[in-house]
Amino acid sequence: MIWKPVNREGAMNQISNNQKKATMATLILGVAITAGGCSTKKYVRTTVDVKAAELSARMDTSDGHIQSNGSQIEELNSVAREHTNQIGRLDSEIKECGRQNPASHECWTNSPRHSK
Repeated sequence: MIWKPVNREGAMNQISNNQKKATMATLILGVAITAGGCSTKKYVRTTVDVKAAELSARMDTSDGHIQSNGSQIEELNSVAREHTNQIGRLDSEIKECGRQNPASHECWTNSPRHSK
């Protein structure tokens, strides 16, 4: 569009109107972009609450697994201690028998615990 002002006063009015329109369009566009890009407090609260609930549920599940694993570890430690004690007792018995009968293999072959 070619614009040719008739007089200077008309040209000033035209420029002024164009500037007003451009300024108004820029303002409206800025408000639209800003309003569209910002989240509302309700949206943020809702989103954060949902994510917090999901995280809390995952943490509760993990805590349950950790407690279960801890119990199993304690039980295995107890069994390992029992076995260590039994091995120590058997070792002591074999050594004692070997001291009493150094030339014999009777300690090992005739042991009541070895008869299985």
